Amino acid sequence: MAHGQAGGWNGDATRTGPLATPRAQMVALALLYILIAAIHHERLPTDATVYWLGWADQDQYSASIRALARGDLSPAAHWYPFGYTLAVLPFAWLPTWIAYSLVNGLCLLGAWAGFRAIALRCAVSSRLALLLFVATTLLYPRIGVHWITPWTTTLSACLIWQAAARSLAFSGGEGVADRLLLGTILALIPATRFADGSIALIFAAYVAGAAILHRRVATLWPVVVAGLATTSLYAALHLAVYGWQPTDYLRLSAAYGLNFGQLGWKAWLLLIEPRPWYPDGQGLLAACPWLLLGAAGMLFTALSGRIARAEALLLCSVAAVHAALTLAYVDLLPSGLWAYGNVHYFKWMLPLFALFALLFLRFARGRPVQAAAVLLPLLLVSAIRFTPAPVAAGQPARLLLFPRVAAEFSHVYFAQSVITDRTGALRNFFEYHQVPQQAGAGKTGPVQAIALRRDFAGGEHWLGNGAPGTLWPRAFTGNHSRTPLPGSWPLAPVARYAPRIGIGWPCWLPLATCAPTLERALERPLGSPPESAPPSRPVSR
Repeated sequence: MAHGQAGGWNGDATRTGPLATPRAQMVALALLYILIAAIHHERLPTDATVYWLGWADQDQYSASIRALARGDLSPAAHWYPFGYTLAVLPFAWLPTWIAYSLVNGLCLLGAWAGFRAIALRCAVSSRLALLLFVATTLLYPRIGVHWITPWTTTLSACLIWQAAARSLAFSGGEGVADRLLLGTILALIPATRFADGSIALIFAAYVAGAAILHRRVATLWPVVVAGLATTSLYAALHLAVYGWQPTDYLRLSAAYGLNFGQLGWKAWLLLIEPRPWYPDGQGLLAACPWLLLGAAGMLFTALSGRIARAEALLLCSVAAVHAALTLAYVDLLPSGLWAYGNVHYFKWMLPLFALFALLFLRFARGRPVQAAAVLLPLLLVSAIRFTPAPVAAGQPARLLLFPRVAAEFSHVYFAQSVITDRTGALRNFFEYHQVPQQAGAGKTGPVQAIALRRDFAGGEHWLGNGAPGTLWPRAFTGNHSRTPLPGSWPLAPVARYAPRIGIGWPCWLPLATCAPTLERALERPLGSPPESAPPSRPVSR
């Protein structure tokens, strides 16, 4: 991507000293992975002591691997797309935790190889690229754990980085084997995570455009053949297991769906500040502040022409599409971003943003005015606040506050509850989400109900144990407890809130106070004047 910079696998192989060659870097990264994995597990575990084997996702992977190993193709034995389980299947004879660790380590090395190739094209040395990569993967504690714990996104991250590097280098002059491999990788991305199929389509479009630009359209046939062959083999396995019916995984994902109508508010919750809309949590930008510099670097790189613009736009497009789809996913909630490990959806993007953050700092030294013109608008956007403003009973509300329920956090969090309002019924997790405030010592406080698809319309009643005739996806009812919540139902909200847009010190920076508590609303009945009465409806200020 950089003019005058040798790209590719051996771009700086002539350097000398420690970690000077790709092989030395691979060995160092592999040893670091083993060390971090050992520290994370604290001791040499067995399958009886690995804590994540009992987690829902990991249990589904293991069940599918065992079923495939014995030739069991019954739909009940499988859940996720088969890409990750097929990668682990050849090692199924090993202890489970070793099989996963081996595959995850190989995926990390594959992701690093792709990242290194792109860094070299950006005129970043491989040693500095290695530092960026390990700093935003293994060595970043809240992220590194998700390269060790089994997730489908580990294989997906490897495939995405490989596809990115090979797509950027594609000109049609590569050997047939390289083009066959590219087509296979592109087809394996959606076979690993259906949601990442959009990324594969963007890369495929770029490769086709590169072939047309270089007048080598005929050289695309190995890419197409490999892609179709891989897709056909996967389709054959899928049909052998599920037939022509959609899987329960697809049904549940469709039931959650995407909500682009509230994308700005959802992005603020996940990236900037989830509280007080959600009782606990931290925005991704507060945990990974280099993301803002990375976003500035993407804009600056695409606009300045310092790197080949088409290549920069490809990486920016992939990051933007993936981020938009992920943030719009209804089931991705601030309460689960860290507590339930959902941050792993973003882990492949973090090294990319770190790379562009470095490029931004490098470019800013020579063009500070232009760099400031790019960074300042992003800082202003991050200074936007969505503050909960009390609203009257008949006005639309985004958040309802209910009295505490004498039950454990997870019992309330996962309950199959329903809220009815003037417009209809809303189900926990699908149309709204209920999260109890933590009160210490395993106790819970008031319960916050946050609208996910539409605002609450007024006249709400909380049915903690659901309502007769409510339809729930089969997979959801099987994975969530039906133990009744204690209490007398229905309950009316004690307070209602809607977003008020404002500007303040960016919540992700230190010294910002962006999360006032909502508990004091319980001290007064609904409808009584708040301590500082808001206007009749929230307005921008």
